[in-house]
Amino acid sequence: MLAEWSWTAGSAWWKCYSLSGCPGSEAQILTRINSIHAENHTSGNRRLLPYGKLILLFTLNTQVMKYILFLLINWLAVAGSAQQWTKQYDNVDEFNCGMALVTKGGLHGFVNKEGKVLVPVIYDDALHCTEGLAAIKKDGKWGFLDSTGQEIVTPQYNDANSFAEGLAVVMKGEKYGFIDRAGKTVVPLSYDNATSFSEGLAAASRNGLWGFIDKAGKDIIGFKYGFAGSFSDGIAKVMKEGKWIEIDKSGKTVNE
Repeated sequence: MLAEWSWTAGSAWWKCYSLSGCPGSEAQILTRINSIHAENHTSGNRRLLPYGKLILLFTLNTQVMKYILFLLINWLAVAGSAQQWTKQYDNVDEFNCGMALVTKGGLHGFVNKEGKVLVPVIYDDALHCTEGLAAIKKDGKWGFLDSTGQEIVTPQYNDANSFAEGLAVVMKGEKYGFIDRAGKTVVPLSYDNATSFSEGLAAASRNGLWGFIDKAGKDIIGFKYGFAGSFSDGIAKVMKEGKWIEIDKSGKTVNE
């Protein structure tokens, strides 16, 4: 049965809902009524433990306390040993696509969350995995592999960026274009520079001027800017006549 009771501690009024039924223990959930931040309080053998806006109160006998302490020690031991594998690497980045980029001795590879090697640490450079593929560099050329370590796109490009919206920027022979996840060229490598797709458009440059193209390589916003950034929430920053302005996807200036 759920029992309700309340009391004051300092300037705060506490309400308690008691959950009974556990042999030798009583767990209670408390809500602090008139204060956002909780403080520790001790009353007899009851201890209030702050947990955000909810407070847990436990009245436990010695046997239960020993059991909880045993579980806590074991949990800490497991958690500590689970991270031991990170010490063998010079750097471990965050996880993406279920794997983390690791670095050792200037070389790069990937591991899973248990530290198991998915991709051997043999690459000269690598980027985070996005959309299931990671860019890797070997012998001066860039390609792409999946989370199993299989090379989906053989290293052949002078430069590459991570996949975004199903396409990746690549560069070969000083020209940039876009490939799909199978490695097929979908936007010809004919640009002086390019950025990743965002909201269906990518900024690219030709003959020293920047504009925007779609995923078929069609010019959507003319090449007339000194520089162009990616679209975000329908707006992109571009440089025109030496100053930054904001345009929408039709190329209309929305803020100067």
